[in-house]
Amino acid sequence: MKLPVKILYLEDNLNDVEIIRSIFVKSGMSCDIKQVETRTDFIYAIEQGGFDVIFLDYTLPSFDGLSALKIAREKVPDTPVIIVTGSITDDLAIELLNEGATDYVLKDKLSRLAFSVRHAVREVEEHTQLMSAEKMLINAAEEWRITFDSMPYGVMLLDEDFHIIRANKYLSELTGLQMNTDFRNT
Repeated sequence: MKLPVKILYLEDNLNDVEIIRSIFVKSGMSCDIKQVETRTDFIYAIEQGGFDVIFLDYTLPSFDGLSALKIAREKVPDTPVIIVTGSITDDLAIELLNEGATDYVLKDKLSRLAFSVRHAVREVEEHTQLMSAEKMLINAAEEWRITFDSMPYGVMLLDEDFHIIRANKYLSELTGLQMNTDFRNT
């Protein structure tokens, strides 16, 4: 995990921000917290980007956590969102998780926040690595297909029973075999 963890925190109580900052220090994680209080500031900060995780207080005087969560999911769908709030019902917690929150932490249990952040950031990193590997495989398969099909001589792939699986363009033109056809089912 890269440090410091960059956090966008929608919170109207500066004391809560400082408590969270101290919890991160005690857990050995450095963090950079940008605190915002309003819908406008929240949207502006998200559009500026660069956050590893978003914390949302569920109840604010002029903005609520569910609305903020929906905005975050729309604008930065891959950024983990953790609800950090004083109290929450089970039904509301389930609704927030169904709407895309990564986790929720009650303010009287902030000691688990660092673990939640580590877990969320690790999941994003693993997903990013998986997507990168998948893209590399797709690119490699496309490169192989282009190379196979552009060879200036007839080439075919055979299965273990010596049935034709695929023929390249040259062989298809020479023999009339259908190029790029899986012949095992014909």
